[in-house]
Amino acid sequence: MHQGITRKQALRLIGLGTAGALAAACAPAPTPTPVSPPKPAAPTPAPAPPTAAPAKAAEPPKPAAAAPTVAPTPTAAPKPAAPTPTAVAKPAAKEPVEIEATLWLDQTTETVFWDVTNGFTKNYQPLIKVKWSMTGAQYNEKLRTRIAAGTPPDIIWDGPGPRLINNVRAGVYVNLDSYIKADKEFKLSDFPESGMKFYIADGKVTCIPFGWCTGVLYSNKKVFDEAKVDMPTNSLTWDQYVEMAKALTKRDSTGKVLTYGVLANGSYWPYLGIQLGAPGVFHDHGVWQKPAYDHPANIEGLQLLQDLVYKHKVAPDPGALKTQPWMAMFTGGRLAMNQNNIYTTNEWLKQKMDFFMTFEPMLKKRSSGYWTSGPAISVKSKYQDQAWEFTKFVTMGEGTRQFSRAGWCMAGVTKYFGDFLTDEVKKRGGQAAIDAVAWPDNYIPHTGPLGEKIASEVNPIIDLVMLNQKTPADAMKEAQAKAVKVIAAGG
Repeated sequence: MHQGITRKQALRLIGLGTAGALAAACAPAPTPTPVSPPKPAAPTPAPAPPTAAPAKAAEPPKPAAAAPTVAPTPTAAPKPAAPTPTAVAKPAAKEPVEIEATLWLDQTTETVFWDVTNGFTKNYQPLIKVKWSMTGAQYNEKLRTRIAAGTPPDIIWDGPGPRLINNVRAGVYVNLDSYIKADKEFKLSDFPESGMKFYIADGKVTCIPFGWCTGVLYSNKKVFDEAKVDMPTNSLTWDQYVEMAKALTKRDSTGKVLTYGVLANGSYWPYLGIQLGAPGVFHDHGVWQKPAYDHPANIEGLQLLQDLVYKHKVAPDPGALKTQPWMAMFTGGRLAMNQNNIYTTNEWLKQKMDFFMTFEPMLKKRSSGYWTSGPAISVKSKYQDQAWEFTKFVTMGEGTRQFSRAGWCMAGVTKYFGDFLTDEVKKRGGQAAIDAVAWPDNYIPHTGPLGEKIASEVNPIIDLVMLNQKTPADAMKEAQAKAVKVIAAGG
């Protein structure tokens, strides 16, 4: 997504969520970050990620949706896949060992990861200590450098998308098939099929999801009560959403907006496009295909977002978001509704907000953003067995349950989805997040070197739409040409 605070910006580099099923990575996916108005003689700054026209976010690929009007054609034949080493069982260490795990988040804010890690060592594996290396927005660059130098971390956080596929084919990750077959506790069937299929690259499982983040509509109940407007339901349509936003937008006697009805997240156009019939996917299992920026449904989706700001005047423009970040607007009662993925539930709970969750407004069909990510084990690791123990803990054991109970995501395995529904979350409509697993969309985010290059070329163009300096049709036509050129040149 194009907008958000440090945690959210970092997510767009992933594929956390995102991606495949926008894997992005639940370490989740992206959140909106205000786009600064352009300064004289200076280009509009490109946003940081899981999300926007990345599609995630390292942020994070997605399930298949409606077929494109023109069948996608690979622009280049995929390189022969490098053999992925199969893990060889080793005797468990009798002495304490330290394994390193790397992640794209900010270690100063993501304390839940440290809590989970400490619990693993204290309560389950006292001889295994896990040290986090959290790199923030430079995750991809730093990871590539370490892989090239032959000194990668023991555990590398990844998710469905180009980066995962490229690393699998380069032989960076351990093939986990032997571990899975030998471990009686571990069953792939315990994970939701709708998302797990995106973790299988070239027939191998090398990465396991630690959790799942679906998209929902968050509503500030206090704003609704003050405006005497009924709360949205799971049957909300886009037209009803717009009318509700108009009723919730409040202005003073001079016309200045005091409260906005909705947030127009410029990076949400892919999900709207999919609901309107766009193919969504421009990358499939390592083969870059003709992108679909200029598909009529994607143009329409971006137009709907621009209209919220400049036609209906119910959403803040980039200038307003620069003055006050959208999250502060939402918690402070200046924003009534926002579409986001469920990892922000943790933030609203910490702020002690009175909020409610429902399905996102529907267009022609039901769809949901779907972010996810998880650990992969480096073939260079000296402690692959120990890394596997930690992988199990955070994907199907107490670790994934701890993330879920913190309101960060749903657990990796289906049987623990209910952990997300704490008493607080359940009474706030949290069941909608779980039900939305049935509708993952298939927009795959820009991850890996080629995806990052595409994002750097097209995101600034699309940002101009939300600044009202380009029409969606012109922007998407230009973005399409840029993406095709980058793919043809191989980055």
